[in-house]
Amino acid sequence: MLTNQSDLELEFKIGHCNGTMGMEIFANNTMVSSYSVFDTDRFVFKHRINWPTTLKIVLSNKNLLHDTTVDSDGKIIADKYIQLTRIMVDRIETTVRHINSIVLNTNDNKITTNYWGYNGYVELNLTQENS
Repeated sequence: MLTNQSDLELEFKIGHCNGTMGMEIFANNTMVSSYSVFDTDRFVFKHRINWPTTLKIVLSNKNLLHDTTVDSDGKIIADKYIQLTRIMVDRIETTVRHINSIVLNTNDNKITTNYWGYNGYVELNLTQENS
């Protein structure tokens, strides 16, 4: 049973191309973490959160003209991105359906994806009903 506080764990895959994207994480409009550089291709964010909560993840530092490398056939061979690969609350993993239904809000679009290769933000509403 979920209590008023829960242990949250988010796992990310990090794409490197001319550096990495930046990421700020807010819980109920309070910044809890800020990252400007990732040294590895995997990152795990762990935080004790109040339940329920709304997480807002703000993504930055992507230059669409310079931070993706393609070969002569147009195939992407390197990209600057952050991909959410796993969500766990109190050591219980959410379903893939939750990860695949995340909406990335950019200046121009709303994109349903867990692969974030654009500047923008996502909001994760963590409640008992959608856990």
